[in-house]
Amino acid sequence: MGETLAVELSASDLHIWHISLDRNALLNKSFPALPSASEAQRTANMNHPELRQCYLKTRWAMRHILGCYLKTPAEKVQLHYAEQGKPALVSGKYALDLHFNLTHSGEWALLAVTLGAQVGVDMEKVTQKLHPIRLAKRYFSQAVVAQLEELAETEQQAALLKLWTQYEAYKKAQGLGLRGGDGLLPLNIDIGRHQFHAFPTDTGAASKWLVAQLHPADQHIGAVVIERTQTQPQLSHINYDDDINTTC
Repeated sequence: MGETLAVELSASDLHIWHISLDRNALLNKSFPALPSASEAQRTANMNHPELRQCYLKTRWAMRHILGCYLKTPAEKVQLHYAEQGKPALVSGKYALDLHFNLTHSGEWALLAVTLGAQVGVDMEKVTQKLHPIRLAKRYFSQAVVAQLEELAETEQQAALLKLWTQYEAYKKAQGLGLRGGDGLLPLNIDIGRHQFHAFPTDTGAASKWLVAQLHPADQHIGAVVIERTQTQPQLSHINYDDDINTTC
C-alpha cells in the first residue's frame, strides 16, 4: 500500500479523519482484497458494487490511517472485531493504546482516533424519509420527545439527527447494540458544535462519557462520544487523501 509515515497523537488528542466516498471515484478505483478473512468474506457477500467499493475504501482508509500512527503498513495492521462488530487493535500487539471508531453516510466517512479512551462516532445524512417523533418515542425520554414536538416539522429532521448521532455514538463507544446499556436517554438537542458535554445516564446523572456534536459536511450531522479521562479532549479534523505522501 506504499510508504508509511508517522502521525503524532498526544494523550489529549481526538483526531477526526474525513474520508471522501465520492461515488464516481469509488466505482472507478480498484482496491486490493482486505487482509483479514472476516473482512474478505463480508466483501464477497456484497452484491451491490457501490456498497462493496464503499466498504473496501473505508476499511483500507482505516487501516492506512492507523498504520500511520503505528508506523506499520496498512496491510499489516491487525484487527479483531467485538461481538457487536466494533473493530479494535489486537490486544498486546502494539505499543500505542489506540482506540478508534468508524462511521459513514452519504458521501463521507469519519474515523475517530484517540489514545487510552474508548470512543464512538456516528454521522447521518439529512433525509426527509425519517419519522422524527415516532423514532424519538422509541429511544428517547418523554422530555426529549416534547422538545421535538415543539419544533416546526421542517426543523424536526435535523434535530432528531443531532439526538440520534449522539445516541448511536454513545452505544458504539461502549461496544453495545442500539438497545444495550441505558434505557431512554434524556439527551440535549442544543449541544454546541465541537463543545464537549457530559453524556447523561437514563436517570439524568452525568456519566463517565463526554459528547460533542459534529457538522462534518453539508447535509451531514454527526457526534463523537469519548470516555472521560484526566485530560480534556482536544478535537482536530484531518482530511484523508488516498495519496500517502499528503495524508500522513
